[in-house]
Amino acid sequence: MTHDKNGTRDLWGHVENETVQVSEKWRSLNDKERFELVKNLVDSYSTKCDLQPTLCCEDGMIFFEQVVPMPVNLRADTLLDLEAKLKAALDEGLTVWIQPQSDKNTLRKLRGVEVKSL
Repeated sequence: MTHDKNGTRDLWGHVENETVQVSEKWRSLNDKERFELVKNLVDSYSTKCDLQPTLCCEDGMIFFEQVVPMPVNLRADTLLDLEAKLKAALDEGLTVWIQPQSDKNTLRKLRGVEVKSL
């Protein structure tokens, strides 16, 4: 994250940067090969997080599920660290996504409020 001259976060500093696409090498792998590469890397990294890959797409999107729910304050940093490791070890164009979890708030359930995923 970059900062402007006043020391505040510059949220627009990277707007014009081009998104890195996955390499031809990544695209040439089949689903099983991509999944195994990601799973092996995650297993070697996963000492402090309980994340498991569920889907590794040809376009570089990698979906994870939480085996054990993580506190919100740890989840963002963990996912960013994991994405950086995946980019460094496998391909610069990879992006990490997390599967949405069901709403566990009992008060909303009692009031009849239903939260739907997109």
